[in-house]
Amino acid sequence: MSVPLLSLTLLAPLLGALVILAIPERLGRAVRVVALLSALVPLATSLMLLSRYDLAAGGFQFVERYALVPALGISWHLGVDGIAVPLVLLTAIIQLTAVTTSWTVPTRAKEFYLFVGLLVAGVYGVFVSLDLFVLFLFYELAVLPMYVLIGVWGSSMEIEGRGPFARVFGRVRVGLKEYGAMKLTLYLLAGSGFLLAGIFYLWVDGGRQIGIASFDYLELSLDVFRRDGTDPLPPLRFHVEEPIRQQLVAELHVGRVEHPVLGAGAVLVGVLAEVLELL
Repeated sequence: MSVPLLSLTLLAPLLGALVILAIPERLGRAVRVVALLSALVPLATSLMLLSRYDLAAGGFQFVERYALVPALGISWHLGVDGIAVPLVLLTAIIQLTAVTTSWTVPTRAKEFYLFVGLLVAGVYGVFVSLDLFVLFLFYELAVLPMYVLIGVWGSSMEIEGRGPFARVFGRVRVGLKEYGAMKLTLYLLAGSGFLLAGIFYLWVDGGRQIGIASFDYLELSLDVFRRDGTDPLPPLRFHVEEPIRQQLVAELHVGRVEHPVLGAGAVLVGVLAEVLELL
């Protein structure tokens, strides 16, 4: 029986975040050790993925599939291709860097490492999910941690009010971190609506054509949209990848409004946004 490397990579930071949630605040060293372990496991598994990936064969490998909601066609379907493998490894390196460079975070260390784990789990899910519904859930999982990392651990500099908002900013004393966090979240949530609409369009149209409900990327790309020998992927790119790209471009620019002052936050919110845009 093969080891489910992708599930281990994806679930390690998520389980680490849950363990951190259960650790009392006073046990700061235990929180940091759990965060470090949850970063080392994905690094080890991602190195195994890189070493075992068959470049000659190509395509999606290390595939795992388990039915979650068969009636709706939702499944735990994971896999990586030649692009996703190095991105998973890069994310693992970023996670380890984030944990180690913030080892002496001065305030609310437990909450910080908790949200770091949730954010990284969402990023892993985006890279390895082959079920579009699950991919959407993992993508949205990263929104809240990004908001909190910027809004809590960002710079406390104040924004100079301009235009019609000058009086409001002066009255509520909104800082760069609050402004950046709110604007980033609004962009992400607005783009998510188009992304979700595209996914459900594929689900409805695909179910009508193949006779079963399915969010599976491979089933839709190979069975539904192959027309007279044409490339089956452009419709998927149009309905799914284009909203992702537009949303991430917005994230890339808006997220730069204010990175957290900690090295880990800058890495996670800045570099991961650029890594995700490569998709």
